[in-house]
Amino acid sequence: MKFTDRTVQTLRLKTARYEVFEAGRPGFGLRVAPSGRKTWVWLYRYHGKARRVTLGVYPQTSLAEAHAKQAEAQRKGEVIAAEWNEISGEVWTIPAENAKNKLAHRVPLSRQALAMLAELQTLAGDSRWLFPSMKTDAHVLPTSVDHALRMNQPVFGIAPFTPHDLRRTAASHMTALGISRLVVQKILNHKESGITAVYDRHSYDQEKRKALDTWGQNLEAIINDVSAGKVVRFKANV
Repeated sequence: MKFTDRTVQTLRLKTARYEVFEAGRPGFGLRVAPSGRKTWVWLYRYHGKARRVTLGVYPQTSLAEAHAKQAEAQRKGEVIAAEWNEISGEVWTIPAENAKNKLAHRVPLSRQALAMLAELQTLAGDSRWLFPSMKTDAHVLPTSVDHALRMNQPVFGIAPFTPHDLRRTAASHMTALGISRLVVQKILNHKESGITAVYDRHSYDQEKRKALDTWGQNLEAIINDVSAGKVVRFKANV
């Protein structure tokens, strides 16, 4: 079923709770309760175990907003599920089962990223995970990221934002630095379509490394300016 506001609104109530899933969006669906309550859900598997994320209640959370939350949850999943054995030298390889488009993805690590990983490894101890849970042997949950952002908003001193906002901001700044949209898409692991994508087997590792090194240096300069009390102005559309 292809979801639209009309199809969602006209879903029939049943005596027992049931779920219906949208065609073309694996795991994305709607749980319909006998009371009429409709809740957006995303089901996925990690290491063979079924996991579920609640994305909001309809209509307070619209279809478009639920789609965006699913995409955001997928991207967060790549990070929170990262294991130390995925990092080799200056490259992080996201395995296909964790990648949002189910394609293995190589991410060159900048000097700034490597420094953060060194600090993170001290905090993670002997855990296999970069972000281990404090309660179980697994990694933290996607909701933990949202909770951490909410708890630290006063520290940031800026308007509230989501993990997806960080991704969008990085992409916008990289293109503003003269990095091509194609390379930015490769960094974000966007799946291309069309005949060109079929025949283009170039890894783009060198281009991605240059882009991420440039972004790391730019971000470091921004942070240093803020620490020095300078005002950093961003473009209105970023």
